[in-house]
Amino acid sequence: MVAFPQAASAKIVYTPADVRIVGTYNLDLNHDGITDFSLWKHYFKCCPYDGVSLLGFTPKNNSNAVVSGGSAWAAALPKGARVGSTRVFDATSGYMAIVGHDYGRLYGGGPWTGNIVAYLGLKFQIKGKTHYGWARLHVVAYLTGKVEHPLIKARLTGYAYETIPNKAIITGKTEGLNGFAEKPATLGRLALGRK
Repeated sequence: MVAFPQAASAKIVYTPADVRIVGTYNLDLNHDGITDFSLWKHYFKCCPYDGVSLLGFTPKNNSNAVVSGGSAWAAALPKGARVGSTRVFDATSGYMAIVGHDYGRLYGGGPWTGNIVAYLGLKFQIKGKTHYGWARLHVVAYLTGKVEHPLIKARLTGYAYETIPNKAIITGKTEGLNGFAEKPATLGRLALGRK
């Protein structure tokens, strides 16, 4: 009997969630008791006619980061996007969406405005090694038409990470192999390859 080495299996660990983001939510991607990122939503009102709602993120150490959406924004990635070393990451606190008003003028901006379901692409550390993951959020960021009530609603609906260090992950993929591991050779495949 001939033994063939098996390729290392890339495994996704997925956690379903249903968490409304109000104030600050600490996200522990791999459930080791260490916060990897904070997601936050705040409403500021500094006088009767000024107000702004902000949605954003904060990495919890200098090695953690999110896929950049340019300037101080986090990208709103679609399902099926690859998150890995080829992406540009931002390791500073940043914004996802902002809506508000200034002296009666309504405004809004950011990659997460509208009514969308999208993914944050994440890079974080486990025992000093880089891992990639994603967090899926349903965000509704719009202006109500009432100057005093700009609105952002955000709900975390799931998150996942890749167990193999430096291995890319696909947003929305929740189980099984990640698609980047080689398939192990079988006797049938080896026989077909030999001519």
